Amino acid sequence: MSTPTTNNNNIIASALNSTLPTIVYFRNRGKAEISRLLLAYFNVEFLDARVETIDDELRQILPYSQLPIYKEGEFVLAQSSAIARYLAEKYDFIGKTLQEKAIAHEIVDAIWDLVVPIVRASTDADKEKVKSLIQQFLTNWEKRIEKYTYIAQGDGYTYADLAIYFAYDYVSFLGYSNETQGYPKLESLKQHFETIPSIKRYIESRPVTKF
Repeated sequence: MSTPTTNNNNIIASALNSTLPTIVYFRNRGKAEISRLLLAYFNVEFLDARVETIDDELRQILPYSQLPIYKEGEFVLAQSSAIARYLAEKYDFIGKTLQEKAIAHEIVDAIWDLVVPIVRASTDADKEKVKSLIQQFLTNWEKRIEKYTYIAQGDGYTYADLAIYFAYDYVSFLGYSNETQGYPKLESLKQHFETIPSIKRYIESRPVTKF
């Protein structure tokens, strides 16, 4: 993984001119992290362009005036789920059957129904509601892994397993580590991915962020 200088204008210039696969997003994990982890998992050298703001030059290549985007030469793709699916398809990490692929997509899309409320929770009442939501999601995933071994119910890992690892770890990172206790299958999944050398290197080099 390559990370350009912290100067916003230089970061954007590097992203626009990069010959490497490039992910452009803000300076946090958020909706780009699953795709970053996918590239790290497959040991793909990529430019991790973390911007402070969107300037006019960058805005010209944004299909919906939003981040993240994935850039591969002249090819530019927006929407976090579309980017993750593209990378999963490209690196054959999406499942074998139509049903397995559909379940993988379902899982990845559902993650944001957990993560977004956590990020937005500001009052004590919001945070209590979030704790219940965390229990609901983690219990569901724990039972699925216990029953099927792999979250998409196939015979091997897919990008959905990597996404579940991201979500489980992210919940703890966002301040709800107590709520992630008691899920041995999810903890085992976390250990599986974090012991992969390319993932380990990415985590060690990942910038420290608030979100």
